[in-house]
Amino acid sequence: MLFSGYKILEIKEKEDFKKFLKIFLGRILGVLIPIIAFAIYLSYNNLWEDFVDYTILGIRTFSNNISYFSLFKNSDIVIRILSYIVPAYFVITVIIYIISVISKKLRNKEWIENLQVLLVYSVASLPAMYPIADSGHFGIGSMCSIIASIYLINTLASYIIKDEKARYIISNFVKAMAFLLVIVYMGYGVKLLATEIEPEEINYEKPLEHFKMIPTSAGNYSLITSIDTFILEEEKQGTKVYILDAMSAMFTIPINKYNKNYDMFNLGNFGGRGEEGIIQDLEKEQNIVLLVLKEKYEPNWQSPKNVIKYVRNNFQCIGEIGIFDAYFKQ
Repeated sequence: MLFSGYKILEIKEKEDFKKFLKIFLGRILGVLIPIIAFAIYLSYNNLWEDFVDYTILGIRTFSNNISYFSLFKNSDIVIRILSYIVPAYFVITVIIYIISVISKKLRNKEWIENLQVLLVYSVASLPAMYPIADSGHFGIGSMCSIIASIYLINTLASYIIKDEKARYIISNFVKAMAFLLVIVYMGYGVKLLATEIEPEEINYEKPLEHFKMIPTSAGNYSLITSIDTFILEEEKQGTKVYILDAMSAMFTIPINKYNKNYDMFNLGNFGGRGEEGIIQDLEKEQNIVLLVLKEKYEPNWQSPKNVIKYVRNNFQCIGEIGIFDAYFKQ
């Protein structure tokens, strides 16, 4: 609705309203096409109940939270700097918009209209940072704001500074900063990939299915194959295996297994019933093995601790496999 309705900010007379209505209805029509297609898909596959459960009812069980203010103390100086730039951009842009409404001199300026569009797109991206404003979510949710900040700096410099030489220097400086920002983002991507690869020889004798072009260290390859072999052997004996950990999909994808709630085992991913719903489901299960991360390892911060505690207290520990303890329920 933001992308369709932001033009309402430009209405100043009757003709502007007619123009807005035409654009608004055209964009709404464009938005409705994928929405209708998605609704048909949900209806055909009888997924409406799950859709409502996970997208609406499940919000109340999403107890994970990292405040935006934590970014101000981030160990990465680039993230710290950008975390200050984003709110500053919003404050400055809103002030400029208010002034443009009051001042006839700024009214109908093309760059003011461009700022309005960028502001709307920036606001629409912000939900990606809520309620978890860590570095990863910040990088996604702030991208439009950072791009808009560069445009804002360049535009204000061109508008305020009259000296051609100074404007030229500032304009090129901003462009250089924009280019540097792209390099920084690319560098972070390369850094993340590099940290995933250990300096060990990678075993390619039997490639992991669906892992083509995904860097996989020898250690991870060995862990995945051993866990997957265990799962397949247990299932041959009629025993179902669930991995109660955030990394469970890493093991189930190569063997084409789908375990719904157990494939993305983080708080907030279980629908309206939350952790209690998972515990109730496990109570009904029979002949299952649950793999729980060993206590000597640090679990993912979003790990459902109540479920893990329930399993440790009520299921029989039958041994270990890799980094997991195995618990059995008859």
